[in-house]
Amino acid sequence: MMKDVRFLPPLHLVYAYLPLSSGGTRIQPIYVTRRRKGPLGWVISMLLLLLTRLCYYMLRGEDGQIYDNIQFSAHSLLSIDRPLVEYIQYVNDLAPSQWSHISSEVGSERVPL
Repeated sequence: MMKDVRFLPPLHLVYAYLPLSSGGTRIQPIYVTRRRKGPLGWVISMLLLLLTRLCYYMLRGEDGQIYDNIQFSAHSLLSIDRPLVEYIQYVNDLAPSQWSHISSEVGSERVPL
């Protein structure tokens, strides 16, 4: 999230790290903006999403080594991460839907807590 930047509106980006069967991870960026009404609102939302994507690629070039080498461990979470622990438990308890597609590249293992 980029706040208080003089020449850009607030931009929101979420990173998802997908485990690979080879043991590594793949980064899946998720760009987020609020839904705006009307055709002009749609155009503004699409422009903000594009701007967020461009900023991600700019940051990825600078911080790519950090992104590529992040290792998530559910066993080393802090007490402040309690909402994350609860979310992981919630996701682990979900049953796959009939529309779920499990890629052979992405592991289907649960994150142990």
